[in-house]
Amino acid sequence: MKSPTLFAIAAAALLAACYEFTGPEPAPNLFLTGVWAYGIGTPGGGGAADTMTLSAIYGHITGYGVEYDPGQFYSAFSVTGQYSDTTQSFVLWIRYTKSALTTYVTGSVYGADSLSVRVPTYTSPGYDDEVFNRLPVPPCSDSAPLLGAYNPAAPGYMVQFRDGVDAAAEAALLADRYGFVVDIVYQAGPKGFAAKLSSATVAVLRCEPAVSSIEYDGVVTTNE
Repeated sequence: MKSPTLFAIAAAALLAACYEFTGPEPAPNLFLTGVWAYGIGTPGGGGAADTMTLSAIYGHITGYGVEYDPGQFYSAFSVTGQYSDTTQSFVLWIRYTKSALTTYVTGSVYGADSLSVRVPTYTSPGYDDEVFNRLPVPPCSDSAPLLGAYNPAAPGYMVQFRDGVDAAAEAALLADRYGFVVDIVYQAGPKGFAAKLSSATVAVLRCEPAVSSIEYDGVVTTNE
């Protein structure tokens, strides 16, 4: 993240002290939970690369990250913040480990895979929002297994639920939460659904409590 001036940091700290979300407490979410990267394999990265690992529970955000510059120096930082499930926006307080400086940033969620982040008080000409993209890494230590292998002739996935889950209701909930379309819901035998998913969406689905496994779709052939 581009570093603001000391004046900007002081102003940001004042703004942060006055900023808080109002309204009902949001539900648990995985929108922000995960590993996010800026400038890695993306146009306009300028050689810089920032990564953040975040956990968002009931609107409260914690995490850590590393900021790199073109000279391959890096600064580690910790993250705290708040997330509004209603507006899908957030505020973060970035505290650098070595300097103990704190930067206040705001941002928005775009779908399941992108965050738009900016320092509100940083007004350098040409400054744009930084877009962080989700890395396809499950944001939990006990993720459901991913089975099989990718087949370009059948690019979808089969998501299987744990026993006792209402397949239709859970599939609809997850589709709405992560912005994908369910192709088929299976309510007889192993319950679950089939869908075409991005690798980032697969990563967060593997951490959903209702999901027992995810399997690459396959092609069945017969000999006549």
